Amino acid sequence: MTWLAAIEEYRHRISPEVCRLRIARSAGFVILFLLVIPHLLGLIFNVPPPEVFTLIASTLLLQAAAALIGLSLGQHPAVILLLLTSIAIATMIGIFEVCDLFAGRSRLIQRAMAP
Repeated sequence: MTWLAAIEEYRHRISPEVCRLRIARSAGFVILFLLVIPHLLGLIFNVPPPEVFTLIASTLLLQAAAALIGLSLGQHPAVILLLLTSIAIATMIGIFEVCDLFAGRSRLIQRAMAP
């Protein structure tokens, strides 16, 4: 089976319902790693919820400078590392899922992937 035939077969297997399901699954994983896990870690390490929200927002807006904000809030570096890692995982999952979905549905991307 050639690469282009495999792509065409894969394209026909992805229905709009499956796309919606994959989008919902991706959103669920992003919410889990972006909001739920950091708040659970905050509860475990006695970090108040406003500080967890501050770290989430600063990570999304300032990226590398978010660790400095966490340190200025007086949090332990290990806790900051766990929170920022969870947020980074959420971002990576979101990006990979969107790219995978586009690769399965877009003819332009399929042609770009063909040898």
